[in-house]
Amino acid sequence: LLRRRETRSLHTDLARAATVCCESIDGTTPTHARTHGCATMDGLDTDHYHADFPSTDKGWTQLRPGGTPPCGRCSHTATLVGDLLYVVGGGRVPDPEESNVFEHFNDVHALDLRTAQWSRVEPSGDEFPARRGHCAGLHEATRRVFIFGGCSEPHSDVEQSSTLLQQDTWILHADEPSHVRWQQAHVAGALPRRRRAHRCAVLRDALMVVHGGF
Repeated sequence: LLRRRETRSLHTDLARAATVCCESIDGTTPTHARTHGCATMDGLDTDHYHADFPSTDKGWTQLRPGGTPPCGRCSHTATLVGDLLYVVGGGRVPDPEESNVFEHFNDVHALDLRTAQWSRVEPSGDEFPARRGHCAGLHEATRRVFIFGGCSEPHSDVEQSSTLLQQDTWILHADEPSHVRWQQAHVAGALPRRRRAHRCAVLRDALMVVHGGF
């Protein structure tokens, strides 16, 4: 059982994880946030935006990074590891006028915040299954990104099939940017139910909390 002070500390950590968009590897709160991609009324875009929190005008600035960015997508994850923003998976409807069938991605892309350049990452190791709606949490001490759940449901307007919702756990080892690799984690205990559109946070480098979803 947690003592009251420890419980309050966990609540503080959860609140911090829910409100901070990106976090540096040393755990300090950043002075800026970055986003990549979003769903719009007209489909998907690949725009990038940057906000300086201490700025007096508190406005957003559109970024124009170089390299080859990921294609437009939704329900991916973007995790900041050091100076690299790793985008994993996601999905899109290629032709909304013809069909509402999703295609899913298992690719990994990295945006170098120092050079503002995109690059495609080709991880070694186990083959990560394509999905969208998963969650990602960073274990800062080892620079490992933990992925849980998500779905490969092809349609957006039909009841979710439990066989297409995932409850597996994956680890993206990003401690060496030149040698990123996937590992499927074999975990014990009672697994969270299959889900998508949930959130997670790694607390004090010791505990990963999964919350919500459907």
